[in-house]
Amino acid sequence: MKRLAIGIALGLVAAPFTGCDKGEDKKEEASGEKGKDGDKKGKDGDKGGDEKAAAGATVADALKYIPDGANLLIGLDAAKVAGSAMMKDNQDMLKQGDAGEMIEAADACKVGMATWKYAVVGGNTDKDKEVVAVVSATGVGKKETLDCIGKKVKEKKPEEKFEVGEEDGRVVVTGGDDGQKIYSVSDDVIALVGADSQEAFKGLLGGTGKTALDGSLKDVFASVDQSKHIYFGMVATADMQEGPTAGLKHVTGTVDLSAGLAIAASGEFGDAAKATELAGMANKQFGEMKGMAGMFGIPAGVVESVKIEAKGAAVSMSASASADDMKKISETMKKQLGGGPGGAPGGAAAPQ
Repeated sequence: MKRLAIGIALGLVAAPFTGCDKGEDKKEEASGEKGKDGDKKGKDGDKGGDEKAAAGATVADALKYIPDGANLLIGLDAAKVAGSAMMKDNQDMLKQGDAGEMIEAADACKVGMATWKYAVVGGNTDKDKEVVAVVSATGVGKKETLDCIGKKVKEKKPEEKFEVGEEDGRVVVTGGDDGQKIYSVSDDVIALVGADSQEAFKGLLGGTGKTALDGSLKDVFASVDQSKHIYFGMVATADMQEGPTAGLKHVTGTVDLSAGLAIAASGEFGDAAKATELAGMANKQFGEMKGMAGMFGIPAGVVESVKIEAKGAAVSMSASASADDMKKISETMKKQLGGGPGGAPGGAAAPQ
């Protein structure tokens, strides 16, 4: 599960930093705006539950492969993320370490960012082997692509397990120590599935079983704004309902990269009086702390953009940063990580 989770995280965060300078035609293709019938195989060439994933490759279709029982949902529009100025400005940072290796392998296997469409992750935070991540990119589900990725993995880490085989006529990759697998849903869609979600996933793949959208995540999904670059929703767990946040039902949020960075989050309590009380407490605490933001390199404009308020029975929070603000924050982070010109970690002077 740990390796699967790392792979998902790198896929969501690192992949959008490649191919960002592609033309508009590529962006349109990656976002699926050319129509649901653009897949060369079409519905007639697919098997069972593959039809919609192969023909449409849309987020809505991908969500139908998240089994009931999941309490967390994360979605990412990779094409939109790739086209954002913030992603373009930070490519060098992301091309380091494990993320850089993944970007290199993706490009070598012809599934760089120009081919990516979306990624959706659903899981149960209380059960670490219950997770499904559905990823769409042109050609990513083809056997030759997965063989190529496996070869690149072995080149970097010969001990790593990445075996491409078949189950019930479908290409499946086995890897890691926790029983996770990668299933080829169609030529353009793969699903990374934890050991304890595989039976339920295969049922949904074949058109049977219950999805999280019809069960455990129904209320959460109804509250999520899917129009943004990145969005998430989570059913409140027991430890999230302690103390001042007792009664919390679920949390949702978005990240918008259209102009710099804008984040928003909301906690639903089902009680307007409770929401009003908590919003007041949060504003008081933030007012006492915001004076220290400058010490961490956070521009004043970002601090002033923070807004906390009660909206009906929910407490909402939002904040934004302009492109210039993000560059300043990025420069501060690079210095703290030793990335500044001639600088040592933390921005200290380099030793002589």
